[in-house]
Amino acid sequence: MMFLTDDNYFSPEANWEYMSVSQFKGFLECSERQMAELRGDYKRPPSDAMLVGSYVDSWCEGTLEEFKTAHPEIYARQNPANGLKADFKLAEEIIASIRGDPYFMDYLDGDKQTIMTAEMFGCTWKGKFDVYKPDERIVDMKIMKSIDDKFWSKELKRYVSFVEHYKYNYQMIIYTMIEAIATGRDWYLEPFLAVATKEDPPMKRIFNNFLADMEEVQYYVSYYMPWILKIKAGEIDPEPCGKCAWCRRSLPTIKTDYHYILG
Repeated sequence: MMFLTDDNYFSPEANWEYMSVSQFKGFLECSERQMAELRGDYKRPPSDAMLVGSYVDSWCEGTLEEFKTAHPEIYARQNPANGLKADFKLAEEIIASIRGDPYFMDYLDGDKQTIMTAEMFGCTWKGKFDVYKPDERIVDMKIMKSIDDKFWSKELKRYVSFVEHYKYNYQMIIYTMIEAIATGRDWYLEPFLAVATKEDPPMKRIFNNFLADMEEVQYYVSYYMPWILKIKAGEIDPEPCGKCAWCRRSLPTIKTDYHYILG
């Protein structure tokens, strides 16, 4: 098993050897696309919305200047002399709001981008914690459009919060499980989600109580992992979702009952 570092954590080799929260979610969204990503046949293009989050993340970990150098697209017309694009000027405002909030800043105090691995659910998982305070907490930071947005869940037949929609509760629980196994502790650290929004001015919240979903998440992950591991091992074929960018690009046109749209 390869030793993970900041340089190879997101490498194709690491993604083949390890399971991660993002990979798990990717298989559930479209296992055909996830396998294409693992093979290197497809890479999801980063949007400005994603880069804004990465911009603030890099500030949190102290690597903002390196991020700016690596992403010239954040500047107007690709020219640093023209200044940041509007989205990244907003990112600067979010950073200023966070920096001026002692309570929020307290949750960003700790070791940054800590990597841990653990054997669970039939394979080896990797996790990279935004903020880790040993024996106290794990914190992941998210930059959201709004914390009030609601999303319709076809599975649950109800509207859900952004936490459920993006399965951030699964991420928090899997991270704390990895940490407990990696450190050999017999109890779980409290995980927190530190969220700042893109509103003017930003809304900031610290979300907790994710451990209440522990039993549900463990059941859900253990249910799907045998299927995922068989796909990853090439024992069964992946299933296309038929809707994502990879499927729209690679699948042939099919005749479809219009009732399917209402699904």
